[in-house]
Amino acid sequence: LCFRHFKLDSQSAKRLILHAPGVHQGGGLRLLIALLERRENEFDKIQLDSRAKPHLALKNPGKVTWIQKSILARLRAEWLLFRECKPGDTLLCLHSLPPIFPVNAKVVVFAQNHLLLSRLPIDQYTWTIRARLHIERIWLTLFSHRTSRFIVQSPTMANLLRQRLSSSVNVRVSPLFDDLNRLSKTQSNHDRSFDFRSEEHTSELQSRLHL
Repeated sequence: LCFRHFKLDSQSAKRLILHAPGVHQGGGLRLLIALLERRENEFDKIQLDSRAKPHLALKNPGKVTWIQKSILARLRAEWLLFRECKPGDTLLCLHSLPPIFPVNAKVVVFAQNHLLLSRLPIDQYTWTIRARLHIERIWLTLFSHRTSRFIVQSPTMANLLRQRLSSSVNVRVSPLFDDLNRLSKTQSNHDRSFDFRSEEHTSELQSRLHL
């Protein structure tokens, strides 16, 4: 792979930060694996769910902060984001939720949790799942204004997001998982066009994420 990197001073540095608590199984985990397999080196800071650790083959585990399964650990991770993010940074939230605290970064939320957006009854789920969904739905509504852009994988999810939040919410449909799978099969100089940091070429994936 051929990537173009830039060495910037500390005051003008633009970093890419990945935040993915709660992402440790199902489609979310598959997306995380695909993203890190091809884009790990482009993230300057990564926060991941500790339960995902056995499934990941990280090239640079030193820049990863592992988030344990507890409310306090989640809140601490949110606080670390608040402390870590600087103006010019981009924060990619892969767990469908915006940050709790007002971070000094451009926030992009990849919303993939259908249950979080849907208004369908959730009575069939256990009380713990129902309680979590109720809390996260309130979380999404209260702090969605902190998000610069939402990314979803289908028009259906975009409609659900608009119904949940507002018809004017900034949402973009991008089949990111398909893009990453396609990219993982490409072993050519075309990979360079997917570099998050390139200033000379606007990659298809970058333009979809608006990073």
